[in-house]
Amino acid sequence: MTKAILFLLLTLAVLLGGCSTKQYVVQEPLIVEQSPTLLETVEIKEPYIPILLVKERDVNIDIVRLNNYKPESCNIAIENRLKKAITNYILTHYPSRCPVKSEEIAHHIVELCDENEVDVNIIIAIMEAESQFNPLATNKRSKAAGLMQVMPFWAKDFNLKNKKELYEIETNIYAGIKVLKIFLDEHNGNMKKALYRYVGGSKKYPNQVLVISKKVSIYIASYSG
Repeated sequence: MTKAILFLLLTLAVLLGGCSTKQYVVQEPLIVEQSPTLLETVEIKEPYIPILLVKERDVNIDIVRLNNYKPESCNIAIENRLKKAITNYILTHYPSRCPVKSEEIAHHIVELCDENEVDVNIIIAIMEAESQFNPLATNKRSKAAGLMQVMPFWAKDFNLKNKKELYEIETNIYAGIKVLKIFLDEHNGNMKKALYRYVGGSKKYPNQVLVISKKVSIYIASYSG
């Protein structure tokens, strides 16, 4: 074997070895046995990234199919839809509520529940049971404040300068979720016991919140706006 041929073979081996380190991802086509019914198509506009979100119903199951997608874009689309559903839930059941405030409430519910891994439906149910989505609600007896009726003594635990900050929408939802998380951790994830602690010992309250949360989940699942 001549030196030229040997050199050529070695070069080829190096090139092939370099190529083998690259990873190629191939998305296999989704096989659907029955033709799904197209419910809607939503286009997400991002700079230089064409996104198409198609929601289909196949055998009573909602399928989200994405073409040319980034995972972040998928999450954004789903979160935005959830925020719209929550806003619509508030305004449908409490039409006197301010649309702008309702949108702000919905935004922080989704963002903070995702961040703290808490059920969105439960947090919405707590707000409905406690304040009917009124950010300025105050309990005359206990002085519990805001949307989630957070007790004033929790203010120092969240480094708030004063108790008035508990009426701020984001702060109140954040504090309420954190308080619920504390009780969930103390009771190994038992929601009934955590809700019992959250409200300060009402036996009816946990069931009330769970019933509302089920109603909320059904509404959101059927939302088509």
